[in-house]
Amino acid sequence: MKKGILLSFILSFIIMLLISSCKEETIVNPNPVKISYQEIYYTQFQNTIPGLKTYTISQTGTNKQLVSDGFGIISEPHSYKMLTAKIDSGFYYNDLTVMNIDGTNPVTLPVTNYYPVWAQLSPDASKVFFTCNAGNYLFVINSDGTGLIEISNDILGTERAVSFSPDSKKIAFIESLPGVKAQLTIADVNGSNKINIKDSINYSSNFTIDWSPDGSKIAFQNSTPPNIVSIYTVNTDGTNYKNLTNAYQWDNYPSWSPDGNYLAFFSIDNLGQRGMYVINSDGTNKRLLFLAGTNEYMIFTPMWYINGKKILYVSNVNNTDREVKIYDFDTGAITAAAFDVLYAFWNYTILIYP
Repeated sequence: MKKGILLSFILSFIIMLLISSCKEETIVNPNPVKISYQEIYYTQFQNTIPGLKTYTISQTGTNKQLVSDGFGIISEPHSYKMLTAKIDSGFYYNDLTVMNIDGTNPVTLPVTNYYPVWAQLSPDASKVFFTCNAGNYLFVINSDGTGLIEISNDILGTERAVSFSPDSKKIAFIESLPGVKAQLTIADVNGSNKINIKDSINYSSNFTIDWSPDGSKIAFQNSTPPNIVSIYTVNTDGTNYKNLTNAYQWDNYPSWSPDGNYLAFFSIDNLGQRGMYVINSDGTNKRLLFLAGTNEYMIFTPMWYINGKKILYVSNVNNTDREVKIYDFDTGAITAAAFDVLYAFWNYTILIYP
């Protein structure tokens, strides 16, 4: 009897300890995490070489703040980091530099002698890829400047058609192999497991590619005679190759929505009419968002807001000035946020207050 009472007491005590421990683990932090999606980071181009500055600004075009003088942001910021550069007189990137999004702790990558022409920071901010005209190379390097790896030496004319996968483990790119048409290739970021997933691609240097948010598909452009450029998608295993837009026009800059259900793209039709379109990811329900203004020569790099209700883009006005603009799906309104712009990106900053 006594043993039974003692055992019951011990079990009760253990249960009380477990309950107490659970309560301690589930106490709400009195200092909550605040998430801010207000900022836009952009590079302003000055009249002198290197002539780049990085600014941050609100969606309404207010609260403009200088982040870096002499270095311009050239890739979407991630994990409190951004990739910046200077530009020399030949419009190569000089001094590719990874720094905090407030401009502190710069790390210049030892790659200037390669004459980079395009570069991107990986989504986890651990790596940078860059392409170069000198030898037509694609390289990946750690964001601390170590571990330079050659991924390809056959990217002549497709230097901008490169993108990291959402999980930062793979890289997709267009190779223009000698004597054959270009091909879409995927490799691990260490250069291994290189796979051709689509060949016979007619490609140009101003084309781009974009991974779907879940990493299962890639959107890109392919051209067919006579000078028709369409948006295509393909699974990352090479299956389900599909022409989404399939019209007599020039479609470019495909951009996946955050939920992966839609693609935005810029288009010039056979009459020369320019505009931004959205299409379902299965190729149905193509619709015009807006037509470019009479003085807008080109629209570059649409980027979706994290909730899918806005699109940020760069507009080439009068073929001389570039402006940051934001399209609002709810209202149809277009807001001009900044001027004299080279590149612009959303910044999803998580601010943790101690």
